Amino acid sequence: MKYKFLDGTEVLLDEGVDNTKFLASFSATQAKEVKKIFTEHGYDIRVVPGSFIKMFNMDAKELHEVSLVLDEIDALGLKDVFNANLGVQVFKRVYLERIKFCMNNNIPFLNKDNTFVRQLDNATDFADYTAAMPINEIKTIQEIEENPAVFNEAKAYVLDEEDKTVKLEIIKMLGQISSEASDPTLTAVLSNIYTNLDSVIASDNKNYHFMGIRHLVENAFQGEIDPAMQSVFDTKVLPLFPQEGIERGI
Repeated sequence: MKYKFLDGTEVLLDEGVDNTKFLASFSATQAKEVKKIFTEHGYDIRVVPGSFIKMFNMDAKELHEVSLVLDEIDALGLKDVFNANLGVQVFKRVYLERIKFCMNNNIPFLNKDNTFVRQLDNATDFADYTAAMPINEIKTIQEIEENPAVFNEAKAYVLDEEDKTVKLEIIKMLGQISSEASDPTLTAVLSNIYTNLDSVIASDNKNYHFMGIRHLVENAFQGEIDPAMQSVFDTKVLPLFPQEGIERGI
């Protein structure tokens, strides 16, 4: 079934998809540019699922953000996987950051049929999924950038059930702002915290019993931090957590 946008751009919908369900996208004015950028990155969007149609509604700012995501997908060697999972959500920055977290910590993010695991779809499910995983190697962003070989030498950090409960609480609280992750600075801050969290909790010796969890988040925010990242951390992340010194009774 052919779907034609107001600017003349055409795509074919997967067999059986009712194009009347996507009439709201008919008037998209950037459809030609959207098709162009995906084609330039090697994606085959001559035939698309209905879940991809809303992608053509992007404005110039959103299109620029997606172009950066596409560049990073290319660098990670994941283009073919994403091309097989076309949809609006999968090309959002926060979705890619969840996949990168899985890659960095050896957590499965694909089903046997090469589709993405459903736990990537929202912050709560992702928090539950990763908290339950035996993450044995922690690789910070700085380590990854400076020396990829560190993957094979990373120190093992093992969290017990109590530690995992604390980790899950932190990730769920951070999930309150993950929907804002189209902001690349916020995305970098969250990714930084996620990748360092296990090592910080494991080495805390359960001081969170009397210090709370704020210091865990502060300690997990490490490495090369520019002023913009520090500002986002101070104004958006820290206010989510109570001041240290408040007894929690974990």
